[in-house]
Amino acid sequence: MINASSPVAMYYQLKTILVKEIQKGKWEPHEKMMSEREIMETYNVSRVTARKAIELMAKEGYVY
Repeated sequence: MINASSPVAMYYQLKTILVKEIQKGKWEPHEKMMSEREIMETYNVSRVTARKAIELMAKEGYVY
């Protein structure tokens, strides 16, 4: 889970968790993953944190 007291930014921790789930096959290629709201509720993070994690994943080519 996400550690709020970690020196690693929460959005980066979240991105790492979501990328691991993609790599484990939680979602098939081109399959819709969780919405921003679902990510917020599942991981108990703010919309800004969820959005920054998704944006970073998009930049790295994991989502589009």
